[in-house]
Amino acid sequence: MGAAAGAGAAAGGGLLNAYSQIQQGKDAVRAAKRQQRYLDDQARDVITQGDFAADMANEQGRQTAASQRTGFAANGVAVGQGSAGRIEQGTLDIARQDADQLRRNAFNQAMGLVTQGNEGIKQAKAEFRTRRLNAFSSLLTGGGQAYNMYSRG
Repeated sequence: MGAAAGAGAAAGGGLLNAYSQIQQGKDAVRAAKRQQRYLDDQARDVITQGDFAADMANEQGRQTAASQRTGFAANGVAVGQGSAGRIEQGTLDIARQDADQLRRNAFNQAMGLVTQGNEGIKQAKAEFRTRRLNAFSSLLTGGGQAYNMYSRG
């Protein structure tokens, strides 16, 4: 009777360990998915902030160009033509370039966050596969120990 009880305990321990391994793997995948959702939300926020900053850069450029235009007109310079026109256009072009760079930077940062989330999922799934293999190993080990205890009888 003692050998059977020991064999049952060994088998039960192997089952418990296997179950624990699988649950830990599933928990890691769930946590990685939560983290991915969080990083995706952050990426959306970064894009929104980048768009806002780009709009502000364009607006500041328009305001600066308007101030230049007013200054030229106050000094009797023909606005929108010649040197005054080129200066005004240059100011607007620089503002557009700044806005484009702000959008590119936001996009790159957002892509980094999305990539980080995707990588976390990949790692968690790889860990889950490893844990399933460990669970299988625990079942084999527990079964082997149970057999040895039972056969010694």
